[in-house]
Amino acid sequence: MRIQHKREFYTPRQNAIKLTHKVSGRVVYISQEEHKLTGKTRYYAVGFLPKGQKPALNFYYVKPEHREKSVRDFFAEGAAKIERNAAWKAERKAEQEKLSGEVVARFEVGKTYTCRSLCDYDCIFKFKVVKRTEKTVWLEEHGEVKARRVRISAYDKCEACDPHGVYSMSPTLHAKNEAR
Repeated sequence: MRIQHKREFYTPRQNAIKLTHKVSGRVVYISQEEHKLTGKTRYYAVGFLPKGQKPALNFYYVKPEHREKSVRDFFAEGAAKIERNAAWKAERKAEQEKLSGEVVARFEVGKTYTCRSLCDYDCIFKFKVVKRTEKTVWLEEHGEVKARRVRISAYDKCEACDPHGVYSMSPTLHAKNEAR
């Protein structure tokens, strides 16, 4: 049986000051304590990620300046990560909008499309499009109808969907593969 430690287990009990970074949501508890054997003062910092239970930063320092620099770097790293993620999302969204205007093949109601199994080349799946909206397509296979989300494939600029869901070796249905 594993013990699940909570954040309170790692935080200093005495005289701890909680510092929260508003942008990244990271939290650091700082404290100082005199070492029992040497008598020197140690400066502690225990830092957590927004939803983390285990500390991502857990050190003691000889000088308070070193601790402050470490805490600043910890907060700056969190803010930089948020900026990188926002830039990546904006870039991805712009790329998808660019591709949506260039789509060559789209799923059409009433047509049948095929795709092959990744495990067995001789296994060919056939799907008939029963209904469709902007981002969803309803596929019929063996008389059973399932709704699937449509995405645009960046590789060949056509619509694609995962008729059996997303898993390892799952087939992908492309609008360019219309049955003959």
